[in-house]
Amino acid sequence: MQSQVLKYLLAIILSAGIAGGGVYYWQQSEVEVIEKKPVKEVTKEAPASDLFELAKTTKDEFTYIVSSSKLNGDWKVVVNNNFESLPMRFSFKYQGISPWGEIRYTKSDLTASDGAAFNELQGISSYDFCAGNYYCDDSKNDGMGFNLTFWNAEYKGKTTDPKFYLKGGETLFKETDKYIITYKPFTGAKDVEKEVANIMSTFEIF
Repeated sequence: MQSQVLKYLLAIILSAGIAGGGVYYWQQSEVEVIEKKPVKEVTKEAPASDLFELAKTTKDEFTYIVSSSKLNGDWKVVVNNNFESLPMRFSFKYQGISPWGEIRYTKSDLTASDGAAFNELQGISSYDFCAGNYYCDDSKNDGMGFNLTFWNAEYKGKTTDPKFYLKGGETLFKETDKYIITYKPFTGAKDVEKEVANIMSTFEIF
């Protein structure tokens, strides 16, 4: 009886050894196959180096950014409104963190009317920009800030009143087939007209 038990134990041990060896051989073979396969290099695309340029070309419906690589370098602003019928995309730059800093704006929709036809409207949109580091009150147009207005170049009253967009003391920046663009510095801040003129010298429509 004891010899029979020993035979069974010996058979079990031999079976386990053979099976284990087989698994080990299979694993080693898999490793060898994997090692023989060519290794592909994974390359990552370089991230965009200029956030300003990326924002100008984005397909997003709306973008507004203020960016600068250094606090005391060039600060750049992009407003990219991709509304398909009236796209309004512009940018400007200013030097250093003073006086403008983290410039902010409020926008007024001048097309909000009681069912008037588009060619009966004088204006399209108006933006009030305010400095982040100086006093500025956009509700009073006071301090370090300026107004930027997009007028309607298709306004039918333009034929009889061709300078309708300058009646509030605005300065003409540019006229296209769709827009007449004007700007006007706020009042009450030292050198505000000079600072706004510097900004508008970098202004771009795209």
